[in-house]
Amino acid sequence: MKIARFSPDGTRVVTASWDKTVRLWDAAKGQEIADLSGHQHSVTDVRFSPDGTRILTASADSTARIWDGATGQTIHSLTGHFDAVRSARFSSDGTRVVTASADKSARIWNAATGRGIVALKGHKHTLRTAEFSPDGTRVVTASEDKTARLWNAATGQEIAILEGHGSVVRSARFSPDGTQILTSAEDNAARLWDGLTGRAIATLEGHTDFVWSARYSPDGTRIATVSSDGTARLWDAATGKELAILKGHNGIVWSAQFSPDGRRILTASNDNTARLWETATGREIATFSNHQSVAWSARFFPEGGRIVIASADNTAHIWDTASETKSATFNGHEGPVFSADPAPNGAHIVTASADKTARIWEADTGKQIAILKGHTSLVRSAQFSPDGKRIVTASADKTARLWNRASGTEIAVLKGHKGSVRSAQFSPDGRRIVTASSDGTARLWNGDSASEIAILKGHKGAVHSAQFSPDGTRIATASWDKTVRIWDAASATNIATLKGHKGVVWSAEFSLDGARVVTASADKTVRLWDVATETEIAILKGHKGAVYSAHFSPDGTRIVTASGDKTIRLWDATTGQSVVDRAKRDLTRCLTPRQRAQFHLAPVAPRWCYTMKKWPYHDATKTPPPPLTPSEYALITWDAIAAPFGYLASWLSSIR
Repeated sequence: MKIARFSPDGTRVVTASWDKTVRLWDAAKGQEIADLSGHQHSVTDVRFSPDGTRILTASADSTARIWDGATGQTIHSLTGHFDAVRSARFSSDGTRVVTASADKSARIWNAATGRGIVALKGHKHTLRTAEFSPDGTRVVTASEDKTARLWNAATGQEIAILEGHGSVVRSARFSPDGTQILTSAEDNAARLWDGLTGRAIATLEGHTDFVWSARYSPDGTRIATVSSDGTARLWDAATGKELAILKGHNGIVWSAQFSPDGRRILTASNDNTARLWETATGREIATFSNHQSVAWSARFFPEGGRIVIASADNTAHIWDTASETKSATFNGHEGPVFSADPAPNGAHIVTASADKTARIWEADTGKQIAILKGHTSLVRSAQFSPDGKRIVTASADKTARLWNRASGTEIAVLKGHKGSVRSAQFSPDGRRIVTASSDGTARLWNGDSASEIAILKGHKGAVHSAQFSPDGTRIATASWDKTVRIWDAASATNIATLKGHKGVVWSAEFSLDGARVVTASADKTVRLWDVATETEIAILKGHKGAVYSAHFSPDGTRIVTASGDKTIRLWDATTGQSVVDRAKRDLTRCLTPRQRAQFHLAPVAPRWCYTMKKWPYHDATKTPPPPLTPSEYALITWDAIAAPFGYLASWLSSIR
């Protein structure tokens, strides 16, 4: 996710991503309202009109677009620039638009007709931003030529050149009263200037890397800056004093916006999240996450010895849990892979991708067998039926689809949801399907006729996953509203609610006996619950980012989790303790080959077990030491032993 903005009334959020999409959200529920598609390249800027009825976008496809804020339909395409459009802004009265382009110019447009009015020329390099003064009489531009410039909006004449930054100027904007100009640059600083004359006033220093943008609070008393150093910072606009550092993002922070009342700040980062903060304290309030480039899932194969991971680098991978090695890679998708599911017999896997397809592969060879085409938007999940003969897919096109596994042909389309379908799963007997959607509902379908059986209503936000219990009598749904609900599958009634997570719950899955549920959340934890009593059994802590999926191993003894911190972790399903932590506890003695396999270590023990004659390696005639290798000259530390698990997802290429 690159940019996130509040609507003027604070009820909606619009986000823009590298994946060419713009999405409109309900700020209270986190529910997706509309998907604005049309740009042919990445979206570089997005704004609401002052009255909130329109949305303005800028794109690397050399155009800007004006959209209907309610329907998501394109109203005007602003064409005239000859290179990427870096920013687009409405005037305060909403009658004009100013755009900044890599073609070294800014342009002013009539917002009602989409026609050009005047071009602002003078910069010697790419423009980054252009913005009107509050009264609409002036425009300030920021450029890679290390300057910002002040212009007469009516005539297009240059008023002043703002010089002082030592590198590319990323942004420039007026204070709410128009008396100051605030610039941010790649010299790790922001600067304050006189809004009428361009005279330098103050320098805001503290960031340790590029400052991407700087913004005033609505009352003009505070400034928020965002940086490549992974932080946002709050400053006093009058003194330039630093007030707070907003820490939490795991990547570059691209943008920050105050809420209309100034009490909250919304930041967007390449860690694929937007985060909401309390202005007064700097405390993180919430996390928004839906755009691509995330490690969405990790699943065990039926035999339990392998894990398949869906990756944001457009691939899926299989890892052997005993040898800690990658055994297969699946290449072919043209977009991030959101899910990967092994067939019941372990011979195949099916993957779901942002490229609008699902694909079937041979698990052992990585060979692609079939491409399932038909969805008109990204495919969120794909799963085999219990007998392995069918596949069900879930898509952002608001449908789920049934496919014949052998032929790859579409059998049926499940229509009814009013929002993106996030997951779809067969019941254990294959006769029913349950889907989860951003429309706030889960739905039950007949697995043969594809007809709708029931709607599961109750969540107060998007439903991210829905899973049957092993006996098919219950369903667990995970939601944006931070809860998990348990439903009676026959009557579609809510029979229990699991509350405790502090953030969005991304997934929920029953244990083999159906007595427990494991949940994964944006609050960085995984939780185990007793379904009968609705009580929390254990909190699995250790991840440093949102946890997107949690699944039991086939024998129910372990749990595998996938997180935005780019790690995959294994946990003991009984105690909730990390497998690596358990092994640490036993490291004071040498482990038997069986124990080493249990803790997913290499089969050969370290040399000191042999040289120090530690049991069970005390008798060299029975357990001869391994051949000499360079690595034996250093004691194996637990950082090194655990590294393969940390790196399982390090190759998950992302915009985080």
